[in-house]
Amino acid sequence: MALDAMLGSARLVTAAATFCLACAPAPARPSFTGNNNSAVLTGPSIGTGAAMLFELRKALSVTVAGPSAVLPVGRAFALRFNSRSESAWIVVEVRNTGTMARCFITAGGLELRDGAGAVVGSESTTFVQGSVGQLGRIDQPIFTDTCLAPGEAGLLMTSFSAATGELLFSRAEALVFRWENASGNVPFMPAPKLTPTGYTVTSTGAINVAFTNDGTGAALMTSSKYVLLDGEGLPLFWGFLTSQTTPADGLIAAGGQGSVEGTHAYTGTAGSLRPFLDFNPPPTTALLGAPRERPLTDAERLAEWTAEQLRRRAQADEQ
Repeated sequence: MALDAMLGSARLVTAAATFCLACAPAPARPSFTGNNNSAVLTGPSIGTGAAMLFELRKALSVTVAGPSAVLPVGRAFALRFNSRSESAWIVVEVRNTGTMARCFITAGGLELRDGAGAVVGSESTTFVQGSVGQLGRIDQPIFTDTCLAPGEAGLLMTSFSAATGELLFSRAEALVFRWENASGNVPFMPAPKLTPTGYTVTSTGAINVAFTNDGTGAALMTSSKYVLLDGEGLPLFWGFLTSQTTPADGLIAAGGQGSVEGTHAYTGTAGSLRPFLDFNPPPTTALLGAPRERPLTDAERLAEWTAEQLRRRAQADEQ
């Protein structure tokens, strides 16, 4: 009897230990601090210098319908790459003054207006450009570069294309939009951290941005952006970094180095830029568990994250 009791006690202890291992809390996720994909870089002159600054940039007033108390906007500009273009590339300063990090910060109903209030251009939605945050399960993460940590500043960037003969840039005086999803989705820090380290201008005039993965995990490069800056750090123009990724597969191991290029047609002069490097988790840890044929857009990432939340809620309701 004493032996049976001892064996019974051992089985109970083993079962309890197994139960505790299965139900132990998940490892603590690192809180989101941002600043993991961008830096202001100074280097060789960019642009032909054929146009004067006043021809290529103009300040805009900004009106936010239903403004957010924690997402105040700063200066706003309409930009163009040459003095003949009437398309407008928009940059608006945004800061997260709240106590919570947030992702997928969305501006909707964007309207570019003239001095009389007439609409000269419109766009449905765009996302704030910020740092890369991680959402979803640790083993099935979603990365998005639309995140701002508390106190972190980002940029709202969009463009309005002018039809032939349309004076869009010349008439633009004000930008109006509303915040959508301003409460955001709270992220945590991903393992990779891509730090821009410098840039060069190639023989064809392309911008080549070098970077280092200072994080603890691998990253898969995807389409990124850059903002040309003047001597005061104000925007001159913005564009995409989408070509000639090194290494060719875009996979940057922890401690590894890489580069990415982008073309431009800027006719002013810039001596510095700020890249925003976007990256995904390695293909084997993507949410759907398989390599992508192409990188997801921010809107697709938001849709994927929303679907994941709905799936979790359905599972919780079934329990």
